[in-house]
Amino acid sequence: MVLFARSDQLEVKCEARPGTSHVRPRLTRDPDSDFVPTWGVECRPCETGHLKNDPHWARTRHRIPLTPDEKEEAEQAIKDAAHMDAQIKLMEARQRASHYRELLATGELDAGADEPVITGAEDTVGSSPVVTETLKADPGASYRGLTLKDLRDLAREREIPVSGSKQDLIARHIEYDT
Repeated sequence: MVLFARSDQLEVKCEARPGTSHVRPRLTRDPDSDFVPTWGVECRPCETGHLKNDPHWARTRHRIPLTPDEKEEAEQAIKDAAHMDAQIKLMEARQRASHYRELLATGELDAGADEPVITGAEDTVGSSPVVTETLKADPGASYRGLTLKDLRDLAREREIPVSGSKQDLIARHIEYDT
C-alpha cells in the first residue's frame, strides 16, 4: 500500500532503515527543479508505523490533506463562487423584471392574469353560489431575497434613493415597479 504526502512534505524518516529517509523526488535531475506535485511512499514499516495516523498523509491520492495555504485558497474560491452565483442570480432577476415590465407596457401580458383562483368547498354542481378568493402576489417577495448591497446597487441603477433600511429600499423598489 502507498501513502501519499501533503504538498509541503519534502522528507520523512524511514522506520525500516534508521538514519535514512524518504525524500520527495524532483521533476528532473537538476537540483534546482521543482518537486513532483504528488508523492507517495511505499514502505511497509513506515506505512504501518509513524505515518499511519499522521494527518499530513493519506491512503489515496484523492484524499491528500491540504496545507493551511491550500485550505485558505479553497475557502476563498468557494466564497468567490458563491458571490459570483449571487451576482448572476441578481442579473437574471433584473433581466426577468425588465422583460416583465416590457410585456406589461406593450399589453402582451395582463398583470392579474397569473393570479390563481381558490374555490371553496361549496363549488360543486347543484350547491350554493361559487365562493372564490383571489390570492394576491407579494410584490416584495423577489426583493426580500436580495442583500442590502444588491438592493442599493439596483436602486442606483434605477436612480432612486439608496439610503435607509432594507425595508425602505424594498418599498421604493415596489413603488418603482408600479
